Amino acid sequence: KIGDQKMLSVSESMDETGSDRGPVNALSKALAKDLGPYQSYIDTIRLVDFKVRITQGGTEAVTRVIIDSEDDTGRRW
Repeated sequence: KIGDQKMLSVSESMDETGSDRGPVNALSKALAKDLGPYQSYIDTIRLVDFKVRITQGGTEAVTRVIIDSEDDTGRRW
């Protein structure tokens, strides 16, 4: 927990792909595809909103994507 935000860190590496009309929804679908033992927690989560930030410019730009998700009970992450 950082401040009032809860953070989840998983040390296991997994490779998944997703496709959709936009890159953020494709990322959301890839994340929801198969998270092994965590899958049951995210089955009802859907993408609600996102923000894209470019933290450094130029050819080696660093991009940060903040994704807001919501489950079927209305809880948001």
